[in-house]
Amino acid sequence: VDLATPTAAANQPGDVAWRNGPGTLYNVDFADTGGSLVEAASYTVRTAPGLGGAEVVAWTTIFTSTGLADYTTDWAVNLPALLESVTNYVSVRTRDLAGNTTTVTINGTDR
Repeated sequence: VDLATPTAAANQPGDVAWRNGPGTLYNVDFADTGGSLVEAASYTVRTAPGLGGAEVVAWTTIFTSTGLADYTTDWAVNLPALLESVTNYVSVRTRDLAGNTTTVTINGTDR
């Protein structure tokens, strides 16, 4: 039985300025060392950290698979949907094939 949760590791600096232009990619890697492998990951954007505040972007699929030890491809947020003049908080959720999940707020993004 795999009780280990998959991981999401943010690999970019904590500032918000670099993520405000077209073509901007997030460098967040997903992995599972519990043996079940990573099945999927998605992101959401809200107006407060920790899934707080109003929803700006609903949960959106980053990838799905039949099982990967890790997923390291950079991915884009729907930047046109972000609110202007506020901080938008990006959170990711990953799931392994055993059904274990992890949800992490990466950081704020200014548009």
